[in-house]
Amino acid sequence: MNQKQTRKYSLIENIFKSDFGSPMLPSAITELSSICFDTAAEVWEYTLTKNVNKLPQNSQVMVDLILDVFLKQSTQKTINYIYESLPIVKLIFGGNSLAGTDHTLNILANAIVANKIDIADNMLMALRNNTSIDFNVILKGVVERVFENYCAKNNTKVPVLNRKQKALLLAFVSKIKGPNKLLLEQRIKELG
Repeated sequence: MNQKQTRKYSLIENIFKSDFGSPMLPSAITELSSICFDTAAEVWEYTLTKNVNKLPQNSQVMVDLILDVFLKQSTQKTINYIYESLPIVKLIFGGNSLAGTDHTLNILANAIVANKIDIADNMLMALRNNTSIDFNVILKGVVERVFENYCAKNNTKVPVLNRKQKALLLAFVSKIKGPNKLLLEQRIKELG
């Protein structure tokens, strides 16, 4: 076993021994992710799953860790990992007041634009159940970001959403109240 492997396993051992809210945890995950991104992501998901009952009090730190540390290592790997991990989706979109940041809106909008409807549905459901944000405002931002990302990806001025994308957005727009509801419904229906 070489020195890098020894350090990797030592970090994993320290992570598993530490308290979930420990200040050592983010630095250990950061170092582990620089050695092996995939292992760090798996250890992180395991730690989240094991400590799911402690998420609300520590979620702000945990979201910062995921979005800052992992995105710095590899944006695409991080996004793919988020798409594949329901515990991380619930943490990012459902467990904290930072759920409406640029990072999270882009991740969600990109899932919709990429036609990953089940993943986007999980993200929107977590946002809807998040009591620390205003879902009406966030959903308006999501719809706007979907339009922007679609136009940028397809080099067009007017997005054309497919039936599944429109149905997903309309399903969540139908659950909101206020002036944004009619505006968003009309905007989505006009596309396609």
